Amino acid sequence: MQFNMQELDVQERESQISKRSGKKQDESAMNQGDDQQLTPKIIEETTPMLFNIIYSVFSKDGPKATIKIGLIYLAKIMDFYPDFTQKYLEVLL
Repeated sequence: MQFNMQELDVQERESQISKRSGKKQDESAMNQGDDQQLTPKIIEETTPMLFNIIYSVFSKDGPKATIKIGLIYLAKIMDFYPDFTQKYLEVLL
């Protein structure tokens, strides 16, 4: 039963993130008028979660394809998150 509760929590969080990012939800969610926008507060709350994912997947010991894709796509955020530069260079070199 605990697994189902965790799964439910994950689904609820995904739903909240989708709503916040402006993605359309099913008809019942749209009828509620819960039209939230991506705000600085939401960005501040979710950024650490995203970097936790990036740090767990993007490492020099990871699969070559993951490293290549990571180097290409994560280069775009270097200007916005200079703290990430050290990890990026660690994987690059």
